[in-house]
Amino acid sequence: MKLVGRHRSLFPKLALLAACCVAGCAAPGGLTIPNAASGGPSGFTLQTESSHRKLSFVVFTAGKTPGFPANAYAEDIARGQNGSMWFTDGGTSAIGRISAQGEVTEFTQGLPPGAAPYVIVPGLNGTMWFSDYRGAVVGSISPSGEIVEYHAPPQYADEPATGVAAGKDGTAWFITMGPSAILANVTAQGKVRVVRVPQGLRPDNALAEDAGGNLWFIARDSSSQAIVVERTARGAFVKFITHMYPKALPCCPHIAPKPLVIGPDGNPWFTTLAYGYKRSAEEFIGTVRGGTVRLFDVSRRNLKVVSYPSSLAAGSSELWLAGSDPFWPDGSLWFSGPLSVSGQVAYSIKFSPIGIAVDAQDNPWITAGFGGTPSQIVKIIAR
Repeated sequence: MKLVGRHRSLFPKLALLAACCVAGCAAPGGLTIPNAASGGPSGFTLQTESSHRKLSFVVFTAGKTPGFPANAYAEDIARGQNGSMWFTDGGTSAIGRISAQGEVTEFTQGLPPGAAPYVIVPGLNGTMWFSDYRGAVVGSISPSGEIVEYHAPPQYADEPATGVAAGKDGTAWFITMGPSAILANVTAQGKVRVVRVPQGLRPDNALAEDAGGNLWFIARDSSSQAIVVERTARGAFVKFITHMYPKALPCCPHIAPKPLVIGPDGNPWFTTLAYGYKRSAEEFIGTVRGGTVRLFDVSRRNLKVVSYPSSLAAGSSELWLAGSDPFWPDGSLWFSGPLSVSGQVAYSIKFSPIGIAVDAQDNPWITAGFGGTPSQIVKIIAR
């Protein structure tokens, strides 16, 4: 069984999503499945790396790369300023930085005992924001490595923080998991303002903010259906039905820290690791466009490994997906333009992806890990 580091503490909660096979559902209402000849999701047009550009890799390995401790477990990764990449380390309990020159530095001062940094996103002026899964806690780290944490009121202390979104106004939002989930906003004055998630919704570990200040997350409703939820800048909650339900999964593909992002087209895009459409065995990528959910299936054709796409990142004009093999230390990488999910390119890679981000040159970076092997951070160059 592949359970590596504290990252796997998420699995017992999210395993509920995979406890049953895909439930049958009525014909989609408000759901568009492009190019579907018979009412099922369309497949990507896939090519292999042999018919497309080659990949090259720059690998940072825990215990071998200076500044990257042997007990590290890199989980999420995000682009910083001046060519840097930042990551959360759930093994050491640290926030790490890789400079443009490839130097790795980890910061721990300001993190309390038991801290569990998880998701990380860029804020203003080089500040990075991260969630602390030990409770309803979010933190910030300055470009020089100064860490400050912010706590929701004590009555929410047992709700683990997962997704984080940083706004253009310098404030940050985070969301918690569980039946009493909250959205919380850290104001410019460092105060934490709590907004209750509507009753009956149980958020997964995803949160993103679009250019209009609207927040997006994925949740299960009372029937366990996956719902994409928009919390508008004015405070209203809008639900978008996916007609997707929990499905059975082998144990255990990696659960992405950020399965939902805002794409280059300004719309939310998401992966659906724990959910299926009707009885299809395929994995999906989805978006909400023009008030409608659109699903595309991610075919495994031409891939050399069996992997489950979970991680998602947006570049300047494209999307990157990554997924791990549940049984071996390898996985897959998918590349796609965001508006037409055709011409999709799939790569088999010798890494087990967890999180993914894109740097200023549109190169994807992944965190990777597998039981019994050191944690890795990999820069992927696809030119």
